[in-house]
Amino acid sequence: MRGNMERHILCNKQPILDDKQKLFSYSYTLEAIGAHDLPPAVWEDEARDLFAELDRTIGLDNLAGKHKCFYRVPNCLLKPETLPNLSDQKKLVIEIDIDILGDKEALTHLKTLRAEGLQLCLRDYKPDEAHDKLLKIVQFVKLNYTVLGDALIEQYRRLQDSHTVIVTHVQDEAQFHALKEQGVKLFQGFYFVNPVTTADKELSANEAAMLQLLAKINSDDTDFEELAKIIRTDVALSHHLLTAINHPSNDLPYHVESIEDAVKLMGLKRLKFWVTMMIMSRAENTPTELLTTALVRGKFMELLAENSEHKREKDSFFLVGLFSTLNAFFHLPMVDLVERLPLAEPLKKALTDLEGDMGRALRIVRDLERGSTDWQSLQFENQDIMTISAHYMTANGWAQQILQNLS
Repeated sequence: MRGNMERHILCNKQPILDDKQKLFSYSYTLEAIGAHDLPPAVWEDEARDLFAELDRTIGLDNLAGKHKCFYRVPNCLLKPETLPNLSDQKKLVIEIDIDILGDKEALTHLKTLRAEGLQLCLRDYKPDEAHDKLLKIVQFVKLNYTVLGDALIEQYRRLQDSHTVIVTHVQDEAQFHALKEQGVKLFQGFYFVNPVTTADKELSANEAAMLQLLAKINSDDTDFEELAKIIRTDVALSHHLLTAINHPSNDLPYHVESIEDAVKLMGLKRLKFWVTMMIMSRAENTPTELLTTALVRGKFMELLAENSEHKREKDSFFLVGLFSTLNAFFHLPMVDLVERLPLAEPLKKALTDLEGDMGRALRIVRDLERGSTDWQSLQFENQDIMTISAHYMTANGWAQQILQNLS
């Protein structure tokens, strides 16, 4: 196994949601860091190391869950022996592009993979003879909204009867709704963290109650007795909280029977985080992937803090990550939301202006979501891009585990 400092590739992950904003799949891309042009032998060695590391810690199976894995790699990795191992290998959907037409060896490997039952996806489709030739061997097609623009809908309608079509590079909620109105069914990207917000929006009764409860729980004035009272008055919350805490994956030393047991085991601050996550999971009309993103950000930022000089601030880092999607939960500007929450000024500045060390950590995780491989921007104090990439994958696995506990 080569050390993290020597590795030149990382794995990016983006969700694919349907028109009801339910998770359809995840798309995984192996990319070279910076401007590296790696020879095939290096790609093979480093991809093997990366997946071995994933298998030891989280496992691609756990990251993907029951969903398909869209898998994008250089042509040199399209060999049966270099693919990641899944419990059901047919969950893999191999992404290809126009370059493969000039690679006879890769085409031969594709023929083998198709014979083994794997499906293919043509990415960045354009309406020309070369792309149309590849349409004959694929089941999925990805249309790049940034590239096709206004011409996208015409191509979508032409292809939708013969292929499953996914629109990529959807940047925000406004684009999602516009495409949905035109009949698009599948969308790739983190558009849902960029909501349409209005400062004069009136919260529904449920939204107002949820925001008030989040503020109450996370107030420094709320001690254990007050928190226990909040939990006990909500029977469903109390039941789901204890069920989630006692989930086998948490590997607790004993069964938690009461809120008192929970606070002894976890501490008041951690229990507050669990209650906060439970409340956010009950939000109406929001995609589950929005909560997943909040959990990933929170855990990722906590890991950054734990492995830096900010160990004592790890809870604040976690909370900034967790709350960084609240504007999408409530469709309110973040600057208005933070004024309703009992947050210290550094946390507010991190959430609204990406200021300070917590703001820099939040910027890094947002860059990772967008698929950045800029090694200079993806560093945090003593942690290089490979360490940060490992934190991101760990946070993704942790978030999936938490969601299983909450369900």
